[in-house]
Formats: sequence, C-alpha cells, structure tokens
Amino acid sequence: MTMPPKTTNPRNSRLFTALAALLCLCLAQAGCSDQEPPASDTPQARYLPVTPERLVLTSELPGRVAALVTAEVRPQVDGIIQQRLFEEGAVVDKGQTLYQIDPAVYEAARNTAKAELEEAQVHAAAQQKREARVRVLARANAVSQQELDDVQAELGRARARVARARAALETAEINLDYTRIKAPVAGKIGRSAVTRGALVTANQTSPLAVIQQIDHVYVDITQPSANMLRLRRLAASLGPAWGKGASGARLILEDGTPYAASNATGAPDVAGATDSQNATNTAAPGGTPKTPDAAGEAEAAGAPDIPTAAAPYAAPNAPDPANAAGAEPHWITGDLLFAEISVAQSTGNVSLRALFPNPEGLLLPGMYARVLIEEGVIENALLVPQRAVMADSEGRHFVMTLQGPETPPSGKDATPVFTVQRKNVQLDRPHGNRWLVRSGLEAGDLVVIEGLQKAVPGGKAAGTLWQAGASAQVSAQPRADTQDSHNNQDGR
Repeated sequence: MTMPPKTTNPRNSRLFTALAALLCLCLAQAGCSDQEPPASDTPQARYLPVTPERLVLTSELPGRVAALVTAEVRPQVDGIIQQRLFEEGAVVDKGQTLYQIDPAVYEAARNTAKAELEEAQVHAAAQQKREARVRVLARANAVSQQELDDVQAELGRARARVARARAALETAEINLDYTRIKAPVAGKIGRSAVTRGALVTANQTSPLAVIQQIDHVYVDITQPSANMLRLRRLAASLGPAWGKGASGARLILEDGTPYAASNATGAPDVAGATDSQNATNTAAPGGTPKTPDAAGEAEAAGAPDIPTAAAPYAAPNAPDPANAAGAEPHWITGDLLFAEISVAQSTGNVSLRALFPNPEGLLLPGMYARVLIEEGVIENALLVPQRAVMADSEGRHFVMTLQGPETPPSGKDATPVFTVQRKNVQLDRPHGNRWLVRSGLEAGDLVVIEGLQKAVPGGKAAGTLWQAGASAQVSAQPRADTQDSHNNQDGR
C-alpha cells in the first residue's frame, strides 16, 4: 500500500533555520572569546613611574613672636603729669624724655639741700682753723691733749656733716631729674596709660607705657621633650654649621606667606634706626646695607614640614615658597636657641626659642608664626602620591604596581596590558600630598594611581601613563572606597 507523500510545513522550516543560525553565532562568539578578550573586560589603570628626587627634610615648629627687649615705663617719684612728650607708636631713643612730672616740690628740696651743704661746708672750715690753732698750742704745752682731741673730733663731725649734706643734695637732684621720665631702652613705644594731670606714684604697679625692641625678635616654641632631644642631636651633628647666623631657621607668617625680604616692603620703620635709615629703608642689623642677598638665601624646598610626636613631616596645605609671588623668595633666616633647662611635668613640653632679625619691623610681639628647620637632605628620595597608598586589615601599607607589559599592543594606539602586583611599603613621613617611602619600592616601579577599585593582585590591567596635569584632581579625590575594595580582595 502506497503512502501519500508527507508535506513539510514552511513555518517549521523557517524556525529550524533560525535556531541553527543562532547556534552557529554563539559557537563563533565563544571561539573568539577564547582567543582575545574584549577590551571592555580588561580593567583600566593609570600609573606613575617612581622617580628618585632630591628632598629637603624640614621640621615645622609653631610658636609666638616675642620682643627681644621689653621695658615697662614707671615713675620713680610721686607727682602730677604735666606733659606727655612722645607720640604713641613712635620709635624712641634711650634716654629720651617721655613724661614731665611737676618739678616744683623737687626743685625746692634741691635748693634746701644745697643751702644745708653750704652751711656744713662753712662750719667745717671754721672747725679746721680751730683745730690748727689748738694743735700749735698743744705743741707748746699751752693746752691739754684732751682739748686737742676734742677739737679734732669736732672737725671730723663737721666734715661728716658736709658729706651728708652733699649726699642729700645729690638725692634731691636725682629726684628732680626723675620728674623727667625717660625711656630706659630704645625701641617702639605703645600707647600711654595716663594723660596730662594724672597723679602717679613711685614704682606703681601699672606701667605708664611699654617700650619694645623689635629689630630682632624671638619666636617662642613649645614642643614635646622628645622633639627637643631630636633637635639637639641635629644641632650636634651639624657642628659649626649650627652656629649663629648659619642655622638656616626660616619662618612662615600667620597668613601662610614666607618671611622673606620681598614681604617686608612698606613695613614699619626699624626700631631705633635713624630717620635717614628709615627713609631709605636700607638699614640692616649691624649697620650693613640691606640687600635681597643679605636678607637670606633663596630656598625652593616645596611645602614645609609639620612635626608629630614621632617625626616631623611636610604640611599638606602649607604654601610653596618657591611659587610665592611667582619667584623664589629671599628668606630671612634666624637661629634656633635652647632656652629652658627643665621639662614641664604636667605636659611633658619644653620651651624653645628662635632668634630672627626684624629689620623692617614686620614681626610684631604676639604674632603667630611657624619656624622651619632643615633636618637634612635625601638625594634619592622615593615619593608616591598619598592616594596610591592603602592599608590592609593588619595595618600594613601597600601599593599596587604594574609589571610588564605582557601583551604587546596590536596597533599603533592600542593600550598595553600589564600584570598587577601588590608591594608592601614602609612609610617615613608625608611630604605635601605625597608619602616619602622608606622601603618596598624601587626607582622605575609603575605605581597605580587611578583604577585601584578593579586592580586585583595577579590580574591584568590596561595601563596608561598618569598625566601631571591631573595631579590636583587626584589629590582631591577620596581613597576610602579603594582601601575597602582591596581589603576585601586580600581576604579572598
């Protein structure tokens, strides 16, 4: 029996063809993935080669400016103020009259003392003549020896009265001179605490005015005793180079600018300088004409350092003196002194003192400032951006580096592929927005700066060079997410 031919459904035929084509496409894609992964699956990373550089290590010590000499003006006699003979805030010379007390009472006392001296001198002269006559008579036995002794004793008392009267006259003249209250030192005088007509008393508690010498100033520093020991060892190691004028201590003002010759333009007059010196603004300490070269050596050390209990380090937000006003400043350098001989038991701190020249009067007592002290120079220092450094759960610091490239670029613009490697590092101190690395890295290592979230040790990453123009953006971005990511990866 012959069966009728089976007819094929055109719809089923088309469905079968579509499924076969889809299966071939999947197999082809799987074969391609075994040969070369898509570029989108390879993590992207930006790296920075580690380059040795010369690094100047400095400590930054906060402190307050204090006057070299402070003299409080007080009266030494009682009386009424007749005149104030100075301008508040002006420069005064030593011995210059500042106040005039009513001298009438003291002039009368001087006149009385002068009259008493004249009287004593006349009496002493008469006694001397009498003693001469009695002595002649005593030689002729015309008078007794007792009478001669009495006359000589009276002559001695007369001479003593002359000396006492002369001393009283000198005291009266001194008190009269004290009615002119004079400046004990040269310097700048502050405001007057009294006015004309005020009654003042000798050696009163409150001063009439205060004079301060600020041609040189101190910067008083309070530091932990451990820091002081480190600075003393530094001073001993530098030897004669730590001598006066050669210590190289520098100053950052409270507005963040370096204390340099360029900052002193238009500053107040020099305390104690002559009018011609203040007019030309060229007087330097010791009478040497002030030039930019004499004011201090030019420095371009980058951001200064801030001390910690363990070691000083560079301040991230401190100004770069080399970039101030577009030129290197001529630093005005000072000397580091060690003032205190004991450590405060309650705080463990000790007071240090730095001495700085202040020829332009820019530094004022009470001003906040920061002292920069050079500790040394590292010729081949290795520094990495702080963002590149992370810490694991055990507190170990590490960075991600790129090794290779293992896959050469297939085209002109292709990105090379590297192997990611973790390197543990020992850190010394921050310097600006970078870490000074003590060990763990070598010159030429490629440190990952961006793309840390997907950089896995032993994995692959397409690396490109980190451009210097992106440094400001990199330093401003947070690192907490990258640290958490790698802590999780290390635990796998």
